Amino acid sequence: MFSWPVSSPFAILHIDLWIPGHHTDPNGYIALMNTMCDMSQFVVVVPVPNESSATLASFFMQHVLMKFGLCQLVVLDDGISFKGAFIAMCDALNLNYDVLAKRIHKGLTVKHFHRFLNKSITISTEDCGTNDVFVPAGIATGYAWNSVPIDGTDILCSIPTIGRELYFLIDINLSALPKLAHNSGQAALDYLKLTDSSRHFSSSILKILIEDRGTAHAERINNNRNIVVLEPGDIVMARTAIQSNKQKEKVAKLCYAVRGPYQIFEPQVMVAILFKNYID
Repeated sequence: MFSWPVSSPFAILHIDLWIPGHHTDPNGYIALMNTMCDMSQFVVVVPVPNESSATLASFFMQHVLMKFGLCQLVVLDDGISFKGAFIAMCDALNLNYDVLAKRIHKGLTVKHFHRFLNKSITISTEDCGTNDVFVPAGIATGYAWNSVPIDGTDILCSIPTIGRELYFLIDINLSALPKLAHNSGQAALDYLKLTDSSRHFSSSILKILIEDRGTAHAERINNNRNIVVLEPGDIVMARTAIQSNKQKEKVAKLCYAVRGPYQIFEPQVMVAILFKNYID
């Protein structure tokens, strides 16, 4: 059954590449490597110059892990052409990873951000009249995404991850200037004393809200499932994911995606949509 985990920020990361077609910006970047925390939905947008595993490992380590902490699990999509590069990246960094079942793209939560990213960059490129702005537009989109509430809550994505609210220019212009801290150590101690009384309570409430959100998602998805009981002797067909291969001159959309027929020899219970549980 489908369920959402309750974990600490950046314990489980969903990662994917967003590529604006065959285009390279003036700084040599060709894609955006987007990483999303499974719990807080906080996203980190990192521009990359190529899709090699060495580059992905270097940028992922420098801009994500070394800034926000090491993760326990990296979740990958099985339907992407650069899945092998991500697997090689995880192997090089000695990170645990798991690959979603084929055709289950909704299980990769960063895909939700990509839909928002598509619309945002489309507006930016139309206004500027060039595709060269996809990197700054993508980074600004990530900032805007992190400043909105987590699904089903009124808690901003940035609060459980970096511990503060993200402001925009209009917010800064309307607020008073902060006081300078003459003793940074004492200022940090005073801040911790101010927030300590509500920190544990807020964390508990956040976990409860995420559990409720996961339960609601599970009920909604499980109600739409078609459970089929297969008996010995039944004839079935199997669907497979086909990837295009230029060397073998194979085009995915010109290949049969259905194989069979096959005969069932043992009783089986099949579900139309399969999800995996991620428990830290």
